[in-house]
Amino acid sequence: MIGANGKRIRNMGDVGARWLASVGITTLEELAAVGSVEAYWRIREKHDGVNIVALYAMEGALLDMHWNELPPEVKDALHEQVGYRPKTKRTKVGSRPDGTSRM
Repeated sequence: MIGANGKRIRNMGDVGARWLASVGITTLEELAAVGSVEAYWRIREKHDGVNIVALYAMEGALLDMHWNELPPEVKDALHEQVGYRPKTKRTKVGSRPDGTSRM
């Protein structure tokens, strides 16, 4: 996926670019016009294995930042828009919530 400046779009590898192209989005400008949330829904309708990181990657591309650097409030807003509830951290079997062992 190439931006208007002719450079590869941040966060978009081959798989992400193919997913976007499969829903008619081939440029950063087209992604911006549709929005990351709508693009995410379109991709999920067509492809298996699409997870929340795909949404982060698209939003990061629009904000010109690595997806892992998205501020928590941006991720929270995205979660709300798509109805995503992050899994809570699990404790190891045999561990108490405070991390100590039963033994």
